[in-house]
Amino acid sequence: MLRSTPPIRKTTDLWDMPLTGSRVRLVLGDDNSDLLQETCALLGREFDIVATAGNGIALVVAAQELKPDVIVTDISMPELNGIEASRQILERGYCDKVLILSVMNNPEIIKSAFEAGIAGYVLKENAGEELVHAIRCAVDGKTFVSAPIRSDLKRRDS
Repeated sequence: MLRSTPPIRKTTDLWDMPLTGSRVRLVLGDDNSDLLQETCALLGREFDIVATAGNGIALVVAAQELKPDVIVTDISMPELNGIEASRQILERGYCDKVLILSVMNNPEIIKSAFEAGIAGYVLKENAGEELVHAIRCAVDGKTFVSAPIRSDLKRRDS
């Protein structure tokens, strides 16, 4: 049984203080609390996770309030899907680096996500190997695409 996360949870009492260190500040979005906890555990050693959001509207609100360096979000979330939430966040200037972390390896969905302006797309099955690198790529202004998706694109182009 899937447990949902609270709509938005600030992960530090200092969330509205100016950033004085050099660690990248993240907001994470996923409606699956177990996966959200796993993602926090994976990323927490290297990045400051300033909030988590359990739905797309809460993700937009967290981005507006916290102005993170990078947002990592799932696509399938209640209230507002991750692609539309990403589009709104990017268009409103709340954050300029959004990564999708999803199980979906569908070319139409991936194309739609990149058309929304995302900086990268990581498959959840590859998160352990790729997500930290994908975040670093986004911070450096580079685009990241998960290895299986790159392979699929190469096959289609040949």
